[in-house]
Amino acid sequence: MAKYRDLAMSTLCRVCNNKSLKIFSKKVLKKYDVDYFKCSYCNGIQTEEPFWLDEAYLSHLVELDFGVIRRNIENLSKIHFLKRFLSPMNIFLDYGGGDGLLCRMLRDYEIDCYNYDKYSDSPYAQQFIADDEIKPDVVTAFEVIEHFKNPQDDFKKILQFNSAYILITTSLIDFIPQNQIEDWWYLAEDGGQHLFLYTQKSLEIIAKQNNYHCYILNINNILFSRHKISKLKLFFLKLLNKSKILKIYYSILSLTPANGVWKDYEDKK
Repeated sequence: MAKYRDLAMSTLCRVCNNKSLKIFSKKVLKKYDVDYFKCSYCNGIQTEEPFWLDEAYLSHLVELDFGVIRRNIENLSKIHFLKRFLSPMNIFLDYGGGDGLLCRMLRDYEIDCYNYDKYSDSPYAQQFIADDEIKPDVVTAFEVIEHFKNPQDDFKKILQFNSAYILITTSLIDFIPQNQIEDWWYLAEDGGQHLFLYTQKSLEIIAKQNNYHCYILNINNILFSRHKISKLKLFFLKLLNKSKILKIYYSILSLTPANGVWKDYEDKK
């Protein structure tokens, strides 16, 4: 199929609709030659129209994703702290939450969380799958948005919840030297699921279009907020998203009884 695709040297950016120029090709899923394009306006990088997704999603977990457990532990610590730091943060929805492990971990610590993932039946959170009636204060999208085939449309599925905050993790191009992008591990071409890589500018465009403020906390963490966040609070948010701080917080958190599992068990009997 790749053999007969249109070998264009340019295309339109799937975030801002400006012209994107071909910058290199990569071997996706170790067998398809796929072109990558860089936007002339927002500098986002996207693949050509992805024809290989059925193969890429034979499993929602990519075999080379060795950091999934570590990320869940860090995200548990992050959310547990932020719930006490920002208001309101009462109901959470983990969008693209895969097997629901993070949702279950959060519920164990009595955080009201629900899971949504169209590629997974969420075995760890089967009784807490989000529906249209859920009104979350916070939507989390951890390692999700780079999977969006068409960010303009796919972001709408997150934005439809009209939450006060959207907490995103992805890796931003801004922090990568231009001469290293072609070999950047985050392209993840062997897995074939990373379709759009973002810059701060591309995320700011999406946020502004939907009446959110966009805050870059570090290379991996982005917060959309309905309201402006003070400089002091933003300083602490950036500090608390450092990996070392999260590890210390988790070591403390792990000493706290996880009573939520028993509460959920009693409620669902």
